[in-house]
Amino acid sequence: MLKIKEYRKKVGMTQQELASKLEMSQNAVSLYERGVNDPSILTLVQIAEQLGITVDELIDYQKIKNKLSEDLDKRVEKRIEESRNKKK
Repeated sequence: MLKIKEYRKKVGMTQQELASKLEMSQNAVSLYERGVNDPSILTLVQIAEQLGITVDELIDYQKIKNKLSEDLDKRVEKRIEESRNKKK
């Protein structure tokens, strides 16, 4: 869900260039971009700084928030339905 690749390309930076600025391997950046590994919070902040964006933009916070809200709504609806079925 991270948007590292999208923003990295917008600023015209290669994986190797970003990796050098972050003092990590190009492979580490690749793993983050592909969602194989998750960066630490500190690394997220450093990536966002290098790309000139906020962490919220990098992690697409609004999308995550909406997904969590949808999941919560579904769980609440399921519990209500289960409760109704028990009363029958």
